[in-house]
Amino acid sequence: MNNVQRGTCMYEHYSQTQYLMGIYILLLTIATSIFFSDQSRQSESRHGGTFTLMCFGVIGWISCEMARLFLVSHPTADMLVGNAILVFACLSISSQFLFSYWFFRDDYKIPVYVTLSFLIFPLAFALVALSPLYFIVLEIYSMMREGSDISMPYVDFTASGWELWLLASVVYSYVMIAAAALVVLQSHFRMARFYRLPSTMMIAAIIITFAAKIISLLAIPTILDPAIIAACVSLLLYRLAISTHDHSFYVRYARLQAFDFLKNLVIIVGKNGQIADFNYSANRWFSSIGIDLRKFTLESVLVKLIKSGAKVTPAPGVDDGDDISYRHNEFPIVLNMRIFNMIDKVNRKHGSIVFFFDVTQNRELFYKLEKKAGVDALSGLPNRMAYEGARARYDSRAHLPLSIVICDLNGLKTTNDNLGHKYGDLLIQTASRILENACQKPHFVGRIGGDEFVILLSQTNEQQAEVMINNIKYTMYETSNTLTFKVSMAMGAATKYSESESMEEIIALADSRMYSDKKAMKGEAPR
Repeated sequence: MNNVQRGTCMYEHYSQTQYLMGIYILLLTIATSIFFSDQSRQSESRHGGTFTLMCFGVIGWISCEMARLFLVSHPTADMLVGNAILVFACLSISSQFLFSYWFFRDDYKIPVYVTLSFLIFPLAFALVALSPLYFIVLEIYSMMREGSDISMPYVDFTASGWELWLLASVVYSYVMIAAAALVVLQSHFRMARFYRLPSTMMIAAIIITFAAKIISLLAIPTILDPAIIAACVSLLLYRLAISTHDHSFYVRYARLQAFDFLKNLVIIVGKNGQIADFNYSANRWFSSIGIDLRKFTLESVLVKLIKSGAKVTPAPGVDDGDDISYRHNEFPIVLNMRIFNMIDKVNRKHGSIVFFFDVTQNRELFYKLEKKAGVDALSGLPNRMAYEGARARYDSRAHLPLSIVICDLNGLKTTNDNLGHKYGDLLIQTASRILENACQKPHFVGRIGGDEFVILLSQTNEQQAEVMINNIKYTMYETSNTLTFKVSMAMGAATKYSESESMEEIIALADSRMYSDKKAMKGEAPR
């Protein structure tokens, strides 16, 4: 090679060195800026120093690459720096896994085996990489001794076993990348879409790192190692993941706090019916009655409640769900249970959220108002609204034979006109008390109009109903002897013996018989 060619080669090498140095300085500036931007807010971050290790690995890797540009003529030092590059590269890769593991844990605790798997290999690589340092120190010492002809034996086992050393580093890197990917993907798909931006950035960083490692492994000729560029880009993506995660983390934390401090009992049930989670109120209440929610399905919890004396009934009125009535610490309590299924866009059920609302006071007020609304103010008997509900309830096999008695109070208008409304009201109240005393539970007595009354006689045939009618009429006749007005009623009964018979037809027949009785009894004493 002549002087011109040699000069050209040196110029090209110098130009390439300058080009690489410029890129390394740029990458080092980026990595250092990312590191200091994180250190300025370290107290708010949730990576527990793992991101700092990642920064340390990348910055050390770039610094060693820069130093290596000037050590071409020093083989031993070049070997030492080359080994250090592998150590820093392994550190930057393995810290990605540690960062990912820490990032998605709520308890911020890392098991000992995870920490050991992270530390053992980088420390072992560091010890192996530093082996040439002993010989460098001896060479410097011999050079300092003036006129010394000491010849030091040099055996670098890292150089002789370079292929094995490199293979171990590569395998370890791929294992750490795969472990980080597994941790991130697991957490990514468990989170709601709103929280997936940080994990998406981390997945992108892992893909970039993996692709760069493949390119390096294939030995594709490049001026600059793509792995070091990928390391800087990944560092930036991880830093952005921390920033975006802070907001979503605090929102998620606030939601968890709200979930725990809800007064209502909340239970989250998985696909298989097993209880997956519950809030503080649910845990406290069920624990107080001896139910450990962690050991039961929702169905078994309800069965255990029923066995301990709870009653499950449909919620009254316009409320949804079921009411669970239970005596807790000798005090009655009513919990309204509502189940909301978690269904995705393609109509797949992923579980349920079960709410238990304490509606004890609401139900107490509801039943009081319902009772008040269903009671006739003057007579104290159930009114027409209560009768409509009772008629539906009594129309069942359990009450057959069911006798229906239609009653019409005689002389109400005459009493009002001759004696005044005060005595007319007293007539209604007197007749009501006689009917009420004669027809105790499970029978039903109600006032459905001004002078109209109805009696539902459960499990009473027609002959028994006639006997009861005669007794009522006789009681009214005797009571009239002590009053200034007459108390009497026209009464007609009809009996339903089978479910196939129409309730309307039975009522119409009883009504017809009442009118016949009204005509027949005018001026007659009771039979």
